[in-house]
Amino acid sequence: MAELETILALASEDLLLNTGSGRVDATVRDHSVRVARTAVLIAELVEHKARHVDRTATFAAGLYHDAGWIADYREARVARKDMLSQPTTDVQREVGAGWLERRLAEHIGATSLTKAASAIRQCNGKDTDQVEAQLIAEAENLDEIGPLSIAKVLRDHADDPRGLDAVIATWHRQQEYHYWPARIKDCFRFNATRRLAEQRLAQLDPFMHALTVCHRGEDVADLLEQIGVVVPVLPTSS
Repeated sequence: MAELETILALASEDLLLNTGSGRVDATVRDHSVRVARTAVLIAELVEHKARHVDRTATFAAGLYHDAGWIADYREARVARKDMLSQPTTDVQREVGAGWLERRLAEHIGATSLTKAASAIRQCNGKDTDQVEAQLIAEAENLDEIGPLSIAKVLRDHADDPRGLDAVIATWHRQQEYHYWPARIKDCFRFNATRRLAEQRLAQLDPFMHALTVCHRGEDVADLLEQIGVVVPVLPTSS
């Protein structure tokens, strides 16, 4: 446990984005910590019990798997608002793996260090047979589905003049084209993580419905109708 706490502290320091004037952006840090923790927890599921999993390597890889985004920001290759906006490239994975190798060389064993770096380099590959890489990929995909996906959608539409209307419209398009069920079917290897993804997706639907109702004031209009008051016709968002 002490070993994991040490590498978590180091990674948290590395992955907080300094945006100037004492302000920080925790987007990559928060996502990476969730992926690291989730990947280790997934390793405890029944279907993995027969396979040896290096939990230190898995945790470390989860922490640094998206560190390439931080490096890109520092080198002015990506804007802060675009962090994690696209799938992480193989080049970014390589940067993250190298960063992990340098940063954690004195803090975890050589075998775990090698496995962690390898997991980052391989986690984009659907055909990888390294279990640590598979766990990172499962955790990464799981982190993008359900209630947690709202943070990314809000970030993606931060500069959209349509505001929440754009977020709601995106959700309705995804529903119309069955985007999330298709993605869940395609991107998960293990039955347990697929079930978790389906559960998270089911949690998002009532939230998005409630968001739409509140944003449009439909709950207020319903109450007016219930008490017999004529609902005035008002302009909607442009």
